[in-house]
Amino acid sequence: MTKLVKLELDPVGGHSALAPDDLCYYIGDYTPRAGYAHSEMNKRIINLKKDPSRRDKDEWQYKEKAIRESARLLTSAFSDYPLERCIFIPIPPSKNRDDPMYDDRLMQILNRVIGIEESQIIEAINVRSSTDAVHLSSGRRATVEAIKQNYILDHLNFTEKPKVVWLFDDVIASGAHFKAAKQLLMTVPSLETIPIVGLFIARSILEPQAQ
Repeated sequence: MTKLVKLELDPVGGHSALAPDDLCYYIGDYTPRAGYAHSEMNKRIINLKKDPSRRDKDEWQYKEKAIRESARLLTSAFSDYPLERCIFIPIPPSKNRDDPMYDDRLMQILNRVIGIEESQIIEAINVRSSTDAVHLSSGRRATVEAIKQNYILDHLNFTEKPKVVWLFDDVIASGAHFKAAKQLLMTVPSLETIPIVGLFIARSILEPQAQ
C-alpha cells in the first residue's frame, strides 16, 4: 500500500520557502534533470508535465497513463484515511484557465481518486496572468509574494465547514507555490482555524553530488 510521507525541511536548503509549521506530504522522490530512466517517479512526473501542445502527438498517451497512475497512488495512500469533510484544491498551473495552454492534469488526477467522493474538489485558485512553467524556466524563481499577487481566489463554496484543506500539486520544490496558495486561503475567514496541508505526488530532490 502506498504511504504518504511527511515532508521534512532539508537542512541544506531544500524546500526553502517552507516554515516549520507548514505541513506537507508526498509519495516519492523526483530528481530534476535526471531524465526518464532515472526512476519510475521521474518518468511519471516528466510525462505528467507534457504540455497541451503535445495533445495530438502519440506521446500524449503517456501523460494520460501518468494521470491514471497518480490517481491510483493517491487512492492507495488515502485508503485508510477518513475523507469526509475534506476539501481538495489544486495549486494552479502556470496558465490561466482561459489560456489554450491551460493544463488540467491536477483536476483529472483528483477526479479519478477512488473514495474522494466524500470530499469536495474545488478549483478555487486561478492565476491572473499566464506565466512560463517553472520546470521550463531557467530564470530566477518567483518569490512567494510575487506568486501570491498573481493568484486570485475564484470561488470557494462549501456547504459544511471542512476539517482539512488539502492543497494538491504534482511536485514540491522550494514550496513557494504551496506557500502562496496557503497564504491566500488563510485570508478566507471561514478557513482561519482549518489546517491547510500540502499534498504532492513527489518532492523534488538533488542528487548527493549536486547538493
